[in-house]
Amino acid sequence: MDIKTSSVKPLRNTYAYIEKRFGDKPASRYQEATYDIQEEINFHYKPLWQPEFDLYDKGRTVIQMKDWYVLKDPRQFYYGAYTQTRAKQQEILESNFTLVEKHDLLRNISEEILNKVTKLLLPLYCKQDIFIFYIQWLIFLLIGNTMKNTMLRKGLTIF
Repeated sequence: MDIKTSSVKPLRNTYAYIEKRFGDKPASRYQEATYDIQEEINFHYKPLWQPEFDLYDKGRTVIQMKDWYVLKDPRQFYYGAYTQTRAKQQEILESNFTLVEKHDLLRNISEEILNKVTKLLLPLYCKQDIFIFYIQWLIFLLIGNTMKNTMLRKGLTIF
């Protein structure tokens, strides 16, 4: 009896819409799942809230781009990796809040700035990447100002 191995050759490397964007080469699963999958034609119904536009109409926004897929995730997160990263960021954010509360860093900030933070940053909480960046930046400033004030009281000037 002869056992023979045969190789399976794919009929195509990737889908046509991916081939137009990246060329005729094997695409990653991330590319196949994220690029050019947004419907742009053949909509049956206009949205009730803005009937002058189609669904997903690029004319709805004042921002005009040649290719909206330029805004891609450089890390190519899949759901599992994304949720793990978000959990780590949330832990960091909570530890930053604990640091601010423990050292009472908000006492050095004027009421005006606290009101601005409340009005500007808290609505960004749903956009957690932006929110975390700004909160960490604010905590850095708080710690920096506290250190600066302490050093000035002691007569040191490094900043």
